[in-house]
Amino acid sequence: MLISLINRLRLLLFIGGMGAVLLPQRAQAQAEWSRWYFGHQAALRFTPDSAIVLQDSRMVSEAASATICDSTGRLLLYSNGRRVWNGRHQLLVNGERLGGDSTSSQGCALVPNPRRRGYYFLFTLDGWFTQQRRGLRVAEINVNAANGQGSVLSLNQPVVPDTLLQRLGNRDFMEMQALVRHANGHDYWLVTHLLDTNVFLSVLVTGNGFSRSSIVVSSVGLVHHLAGNANSRADMPGALAVSANGRRLALTSQILGAEVFDFNPGNGRVTNPIRLGYGIYSEGIAFSPDGSLLYQSRRGPGSGFGHPCSLNAICEVRQFDLRLSTPAAVAASGILVYIGCGRQVVGMQRAIDGRIYLASMPGGDSSQPNYNLDVIAQPNVRGSGCQYRTAAVALVPSRYIRHFPVVPNEPPQPRLQALGFSAVSCAGQPVVFTLMGNTLGASGDTLDWNFGDGATLRTTLPQASHLYAQTGTYAVTVRLRNRSFGPDEQLRGSVSVVPRPALNLGPDVTVCPGTAVLLSVGTLGLGTTVRWNDGSTAATRPAVAPGLFWAEVTTAGCSVRDTIVLNALPAPVLRLTASQPLCATGQVELSAGPQPAGSRYRWQDGSTEARFVARTAGSYALTVVSPGGCEARASLELGYDPSCPLVLPNIITPNGDALNQTFVLRGLQAPDWSIRIYNRWGREIYTKTQYDNAWAAQGQPDGQYYYLLTNAATGQQYKGWVEVAR
Repeated sequence: MLISLINRLRLLLFIGGMGAVLLPQRAQAQAEWSRWYFGHQAALRFTPDSAIVLQDSRMVSEAASATICDSTGRLLLYSNGRRVWNGRHQLLVNGERLGGDSTSSQGCALVPNPRRRGYYFLFTLDGWFTQQRRGLRVAEINVNAANGQGSVLSLNQPVVPDTLLQRLGNRDFMEMQALVRHANGHDYWLVTHLLDTNVFLSVLVTGNGFSRSSIVVSSVGLVHHLAGNANSRADMPGALAVSANGRRLALTSQILGAEVFDFNPGNGRVTNPIRLGYGIYSEGIAFSPDGSLLYQSRRGPGSGFGHPCSLNAICEVRQFDLRLSTPAAVAASGILVYIGCGRQVVGMQRAIDGRIYLASMPGGDSSQPNYNLDVIAQPNVRGSGCQYRTAAVALVPSRYIRHFPVVPNEPPQPRLQALGFSAVSCAGQPVVFTLMGNTLGASGDTLDWNFGDGATLRTTLPQASHLYAQTGTYAVTVRLRNRSFGPDEQLRGSVSVVPRPALNLGPDVTVCPGTAVLLSVGTLGLGTTVRWNDGSTAATRPAVAPGLFWAEVTTAGCSVRDTIVLNALPAPVLRLTASQPLCATGQVELSAGPQPAGSRYRWQDGSTEARFVARTAGSYALTVVSPGGCEARASLELGYDPSCPLVLPNIITPNGDALNQTFVLRGLQAPDWSIRIYNRWGREIYTKTQYDNAWAAQGQPDGQYYYLLTNAATGQQYKGWVEVAR
């Protein structure tokens, strides 16, 4: 069936990312209702994507019709409630006086006996035009009797006991019945409605027939009558529709319009009404294939609808959105997808090709031929995208068509539709199995898992996790049990478990700040891939900053991951300072502040004490190594304090004995000063812009010399003399 194929495609798209998926192989054909015989000798045969017009019908019906085929789509029976024909278009033996009414909107329904092949039940209802009061009746048929002609074995049998009807207060039925598949996948519910009440009756049809003593009564929704009015039967015509999953019913009647209900296919109860309204000659109603939208038709006088159409010659088709969260929102969601004059749309029905077909009458006059059917081509689409098409199917000239055959909802989809898990799984790592399907996780679900290694598990949710300790291929079986939804279902498959790759990044590492560590996954085998946390793919990677690092190694689809933490030791914190200002005649003590016990020191001159005594200005440096082996270095440019007294030498002895060899500015920062030196005759013999304490009277005789010191920044000057004595 087209809808089933679409659902399976959607499922495959949803689970496409999973490594392995097991899908059950189930036949989803609905060939038994692949033909419709209806109206005045009208007939269609459906394929998954089209409707083919047939011209072999012998039946004339104002409204009621029912058709059934065998599992291959071969026609077996069709009826208008009064007569029944076989697949060769012959009347069955005893098939001429069934007691039904062909004017009843949904006046007959054919139901297969679920466990007796070739046996069928034909249910019939009254029509309000003829004022019959026989109620819901049944005939039993054997299509193989009378040498294959078929025979009606019993007919005109009451279905609902008079005692029950008396207790419910009415014996008249509305012109509507729906056929819903039971949750067990085999039996059927025949659902109908009593007139002048709000009572639904659900009749369970099983292989043993049906029990008149166990008919399910649901009092819910509107009371369909016009109290105290002689025309109280005016709300009798209408229709019932069932959603594809069998969990919602919709009712529309001529006067009160549409209602939507929940339906339980396990117990036959109708609950939770939502009134949609839009009555006044409303007889057509149908769900979209996915159950998200509902369509309703109504017809009548144009003046009553506020449109300039002639009397009884206007039609509206509305679409409601059932996905909305509140009843009020659903009721307010009705939008027009078709409105027209000069014709009336009456009944509508969802077919197995996924489209909705609509019966129309030109001008509402049954005496005029009706050659065509309207079609909603994309009924799952909201608004105009549903593609309402008038006169889309051309019939053999048919004088009158109001309704289509009563058909059941689509066969129930298997609740277990797919089992997903990783295509390749690793020994020692959990494999997560996820089931997908309809209504999984419902109350009462029991899932029994057999993982193929002797381990079993029972869950209520559609997911299980299992760890395989050894490599190999294991057969996996999962069985779903829930009597409320029908027979047990089972899926089987296999999972391959491969060895895990070996990976060890080693213990966590603690290093000094800024120290690079080379991380490695070791030697890679053929076909093995690596991925580090930074996206790199080499077997090694350097790490400098502290933090957590991981590598993932994949072999034959099996991955394993390991982590390593790079910690940083604290580096020594140094702040090299002097104990006091330095003066030319004094000394200072240099230190780097408190350090942990066990720290090691090295000054610029190689000394290793924690403190250093400096007697002159200059550059000083200290390297400290912490107990953990981390190293830090600090330096200090030490100068004379300007507040100290100035001490300038008045003699130098540049004789090579390493004592008092040069003219040194003690108490001044020599580079801040320029110097000029003159001999005793006033001739300049030496000049330097940034003095470096290096003048040793090179090339000059012993004697007295004069100097001029100038600070370019401050303009300050010092003058004096110095004796050179070798």
